[in-house]
Order: sequence, then structure tokens, then C-alpha cells
Amino acid sequence: MKKIYLFLVAVLGVMSLNAQSKVAQPVSTEYNRSSVSYIFVNRSSQNSDIHKFYQNFQVDAKFDDNKIPTKFIDVIHSSNQPVTAENVTAFVNSSKLGKEVMSFIFNRKSDGTFDDSIVRDRGMYNATDQDILNMRVAKVKEVAYEWGEPLVNSSYVVVYDIYQHQSEKDENGNITYKVNVAAHAYKLNAGTEFINNFYKTAWADASSSEAEKEAARKGFDKMQIEFTHVASVSASGSSSTNSLWTGSFYEACQNAYKSVVQALENRIPAWQTATSVISLNPIAAKIGTKEGLTNGSRYEAYSFREDAQGNLKSVKQGMVRATVVASNTSVASGNSKPSYFYQISGVANIQEGWILKQKNDYKIGAALSLGLGALGFRAGLDLDYIANISQKGCITYAMVNAAINGGFTEAAAGVGYGVPITRFFEVTPYAMLGGFLDPETDELAAYLLEPGVRVALTLQPLSIFAGVGCQYVVGIGGAALVKLGAKWTF
Repeated sequence: MKKIYLFLVAVLGVMSLNAQSKVAQPVSTEYNRSSVSYIFVNRSSQNSDIHKFYQNFQVDAKFDDNKIPTKFIDVIHSSNQPVTAENVTAFVNSSKLGKEVMSFIFNRKSDGTFDDSIVRDRGMYNATDQDILNMRVAKVKEVAYEWGEPLVNSSYVVVYDIYQHQSEKDENGNITYKVNVAAHAYKLNAGTEFINNFYKTAWADASSSEAEKEAARKGFDKMQIEFTHVASVSASGSSSTNSLWTGSFYEACQNAYKSVVQALENRIPAWQTATSVISLNPIAAKIGTKEGLTNGSRYEAYSFREDAQGNLKSVKQGMVRATVVASNTSVASGNSKPSYFYQISGVANIQEGWILKQKNDYKIGAALSLGLGALGFRAGLDLDYIANISQKGCITYAMVNAAINGGFTEAAAGVGYGVPITRFFEVTPYAMLGGFLDPETDELAAYLLEPGVRVALTLQPLSIFAGVGCQYVVGIGGAALVKLGAKWTF
């Protein structure tokens, strides 16, 4: 019995130590601009539209572009199957690729010399208004290099694989182009020790002697430059032809790339913008187009407190969406205009000094609803998209509904305007136009006009709603519409 007791005490002690060692880290309040190089998997079967995407490819404006010579990678792959991180890691960690990234960042010349012009420019562009104000108070003139040097450790390579493409034609002759994509992101290991070794063994500039340049060239050739795999994501993109648009594989590739960037941002904390709230009514923060902010961008708000052990802890207090976005794609002036946000969730009102942290979503709401329509019992899938959010929090929705209504297939599209009565209560008048399909022939049986109002309890990202309105069926007449449902915003 004594042995069992001692064993239990030991186990509980280990569990206690583990619990104490695993202290949740508070969300980072730091954000620095990252740089990135995209390298594409070479697949010979791809068409001219996909090659056009490669030729015209531009890194998202939120990131600095490390323009390295290597654009394509030849690795073992299967047809219509994505390459895995295991397939490409060895290539990414080759000395050639790491040296290409360092050569671009430090502007290496043909004689092996470097300079710091790109590092200084990036340091100035990354600086915030507060950095500029602090510099003026300290009366310091040369800080661009000090600001820029740490950004070397925020360099990434993304291996991008468009591994499948196909097109489908419907009965009306409209074509949908689809591509499937995988992407693997790697971070350059360029901490303080690495940078110091680089300066010591590989650095030479225009003022160096020929002997120093020769020694630096040899030192650079011997350097081991490695990357760490940080994320792998997959995405798809599509583009369709219809009466209004001309689809193409090129557009499908562009749409897939946007999804990949968003997915990588969600997986790589360093890519997520963080900023502090500087004022209220409306909520304001000094980020904007430079950080990729757009209308409707979602951010989480955090406050900070100490736990019982004295560890700093971040506390999620709610979410906001960007309303008015400042154009700040220039070097900070010390008095840059802020962007504005509207709080969409949280019991407590957001306060000055709290941190806003990027939390991407697709702004798409998907709802299941049940009720009564013009033709009888109705079960539907209701979709909406946040097209715009005003400074007062009013949301313009693009809406698409599909349902089974009295045995007929109902399809409609329209717009809604969500008015927040409180943070947890929204009223959305809307109007839809569509029709009913005959279940036997799948042909249009009647046109539908549906004005209505949706009243929702908004808990973000969950909403529970009730809808009332009128379904007017052309040639038959109108009938009341009543429905209940639950929506999740992705």
C-alpha cells in the first residue's frame, strides 16, 4: 500500500510540474512586415492560362518580395496529387536557395560585395508612427538599419503547387474552371547568432580590399543557411463563364492564391497583424492598406491581466470588423491616419490600449432554415456574404437561397441590409428574386419575388434568426413566409 501511495504522489507531482510548465503564452503584441519568395512546382501538363499566372505573379502587397532567381522547382510528384512538405524540404534547405534569399536582401553584387540599401528601406517602411515619434524625441537620425535588420528573420519561402486543373460545362454551355493548390511555407533561420556570423565571415562591401572580398566570397560559399517548415495548406479556386463574366483558368488561379494567403495567415502567427486601439467612438487603430486591411476584415480584441501565479495572460474580449480603411502605403509620418472598426461581439466594450489581432474569415454566412413558404413546408440553405460594413456597423449582404418548398426546388438571389440594434441583435430587411423548378422536368415553373425581414440573435460567429416575409409567385399570387434557422459565419 505504501508503494502505491508513493507512486501516486510521484505521478501527481509530475502532473503538477507539467501543468506549471505549460503556461499559456499571451498573444503577441508585436507585428513586423514579413518578406516572402514564391517558388512554383514545375508540372509540364499545365496550360497557357496557368503559365500566364506564373508569369504575371505578384506577391501580396502586405509582404515584401524577395525576388530570387529560382522560380520553379523540379521534384518527384504524382499526377493530380500535391507534393508534400517531405518532397520539398531538402530543396528548400539547399545552400543555393538560402544564399539567393540573403543575396537579395543584402543586395549582393557580381563581385560578392553587399550593401544595406534594401534593409534600410524595409526598416523605414516597417516603422510605425510611434517609432517615428520616438526617433524625433531621441533626436536620432540613423535608425533605419536597426529597424530593418530584424526583418531578415521574418523571411519566408513558399513552395506553391497547382497540382490539378479541370473544366466543366453545364447544360447551358457555361464553363467552370477549377484549380486545386497546395502550399508549403518555410521560415529562414536568421536570428542574432546567424546574422553576426554572416557579418563576420561573409560580409564585404565596396570599401573592402580585394583580399577581404575574396575571403568574404569564400565565407559566404561555406555558410549553412537553413529554413524551418512552419505551415502547409491547401485551397481551390474557380472561375465561371456566364452572361456577365468570362471565366478562365487564370482567374481561377488568382482566386486560389487569395485563399492560400488567407490560409497561411491563419497558420503563421507572424503573418497576423497586431495593433493597439488608440481611440474609441469609433474604435481606431493605426493600420491600413499596408497591412492588407480591407473593409470587413475581422480582428479579435484582447486585454491583458496576471493570473494567480503572476503570469501575464491575454483575455479575448470580442471581435471587430474594419469599416473605414486608411491608405497608408507609404513611410510613416508620425501622424498617419488610422483605420476604424466596429465591435461585433463581446460583452465588454473595447478599451484604448487593447490589442487587435488579425483573425481572418471569408465573411460568408451559411444557414439552415425550416418554415412555411408559398408552396408549403420549406427547408432551405441560406447563404449571405458581407459585401460592406459601414462605420455604424450596418452590413450590406449579398444573399443566395436554395430550398425545397412544397416539393419544388426554390432558388433566389438578392440583397439585405443588416442594422445592428445592439451588439447581439440585428434586423435585416431584404429582397430576393428567383424562381421554382418543376421537380419532374427541372424546368422553370414560376418566378418568385420575396421581400422580408430577418431578425437575428448574433453571438458571432453563430446567429439564430427568424424570418418573416411574403413569397409572391408570378401567376399564382402571394403567401406568407415564416422561417427559423441558425447561421454560422465562416
